[in-house]
Amino acid sequence: MNKYKVTILYCNGKVKDVEVQGTDGPEFQGDNGMYKHLDCSNIEITGARYKDKNYDLYIDEEGRFKNPPFLNVSATEYFLDWLDHEGRMTMIPNIVGHAALVDMEPIDE
Repeated sequence: MNKYKVTILYCNGKVKDVEVQGTDGPEFQGDNGMYKHLDCSNIEITGARYKDKNYDLYIDEEGRFKNPPFLNVSATEYFLDWLDHEGRMTMIPNIVGHAALVDMEPIDE
């Protein structure tokens, strides 16, 4: 089982670094799983760019349905930077709800 560096980006601007075990990426289930870290039951995976490096961006797929929905400023910035770098566009240019930057290279121990 591998370990992955994950940076949780909360809507209130707080950031928390965690390590999450998994085989081909962080586990979703369990006490240290991604569902628990993002406080949701559905996760969408897209891209993000931070400090000239591409990451997977895990976002709370239910974030838009929460009342009220909270814009995640940091995740939105990283998502838009990735879109620009990849030459892509989107109809909805913002991230709502908690998100996580996931480095898909396992941590060497």
